[in-house]
Amino acid sequence: MRCPWPALQLGRKLRETGDVPGAMVVIIADDPRAPGELRAVAMARGWAEVPSGSAHEFRFVAPERTNG
Repeated sequence: MRCPWPALQLGRKLRETGDVPGAMVVIIADDPRAPGELRAVAMARGWAEVPSGSAHEFRFVAPERTNG
């Protein structure tokens, strides 16, 4: 998928998931700009990237809730 579609898709999936602790979202993208854009979208929502082992697969996990 070419930019900006991967970032838009990630934003939609993050909203749909609703920050369920430990939830994972996977995006497939082959655009060279996608990694930076995807990381920026995930970071803005507090999600972390998880290594996928693939150059075109990007995994993001929702933050665990903390008591406090």
